[in-house]
Amino acid sequence: MELCGGAARLGSLHTALRNVTINFSLFDASAAKDLWSARPLLGRPRPGALRLSCGEADCRRIAGAYERSQLHPLLLALRGRRRAGRAPPLRDEVAVLVLADYPNLFHQIGSLVGAYAALLEAGLAHTSASRLRVFLLGDASLSPTAALWSPGLAASPPRFVRASPPPPPLTFAHAVLAPPATEFWWWHVWSAERADRSALFARLRQRILAALRLSPPPPPPRLVLLLQRPHGSDRRLLNEAALAAALGEALAPRGLRVALEDLARKSTREQLRLLQTVGVLLGVHGAGLAWNLFLPERSLVVELLNARCANEYYANQCRWTHRPYVSWQNNRTEREVAATDASGNPLDPFRNHLRADVPAVVQLVERNLPHMSTSRGTSSLVRRR
Repeated sequence: MELCGGAARLGSLHTALRNVTINFSLFDASAAKDLWSARPLLGRPRPGALRLSCGEADCRRIAGAYERSQLHPLLLALRGRRRAGRAPPLRDEVAVLVLADYPNLFHQIGSLVGAYAALLEAGLAHTSASRLRVFLLGDASLSPTAALWSPGLAASPPRFVRASPPPPPLTFAHAVLAPPATEFWWWHVWSAERADRSALFARLRQRILAALRLSPPPPPPRLVLLLQRPHGSDRRLLNEAALAAALGEALAPRGLRVALEDLARKSTREQLRLLQTVGVLLGVHGAGLAWNLFLPERSLVVELLNARCANEYYANQCRWTHRPYVSWQNNRTEREVAATDASGNPLDPFRNHLRADVPAVVQLVERNLPHMSTSRGTSSLVRRR
């Protein structure tokens, strides 16, 4: 595979490529245009030369998005640490192309998992850091990369052109194209999915933590972490302080400590270090719950759902990894407050803010604490109220 040199923005990762020639396209003009459709959007590879041009504005946008995202340090960790010494020639290297989809932690974790799974499938997961180069192509809304994927992201098929005269290429022995999270992460949202993916996620977790030199503390983890969303426009827990106080009082005799945390205020490394001490991760449905993939093995996940939320995604993540999971779902409209957009217009009820039933949630947590230490054979639990 050859990537046109053009004017590339180089850094610790190859953050953006100004011009790219790829010898195939995955665009399928007959695929469904609705991202929520159950039909996969990717088509079969087609031969040809697809030339994508990235302008200055797009380059700045890509760079800014990745510099603020969780994905950048996670992909650095996926690549691992480079050893000092002479670098191998480019032709012996492996290029991983990652389309980060949307700048949201849920999607960014999906991009990380997709990149790692693609390396595994290609038999390149053990490639040394000195041979692995990661190219971040941009989010799905950018025209240079939208044309690669599907009608759900671009209005028309890509135009195949001949790169003439071709710019000086970078040549790699292997190239791995990681699918955007939208193409595989979303298909597990609306129904229970019980596939065993524990081996994949365990290897990914070990690789990330080892690269960041984060060793888990001696078990058992004693922290009950209640996720805050103070800057979120939707799905805030309106009585979080009361819930934290009640949990603290109920769980202190068991030697557990309760903490309210806005993880967005911490660096990726700080978040992962904190997660290694967590025995119970509790929060309203939202992207922060995606961190369950990096919790200690038997830590419990408790998801709070408003009345209109039928999303199974975090339950499925826990099923995939045999992690204990429970949920509490509101069934009283007076406990919810409509979320609004920047103009004050109400959002879909799926996004409503929520007041939890404090005694019910405390009881649910207490009842399921024993599952933190049960055997691997115990299935994840899903309970809704």
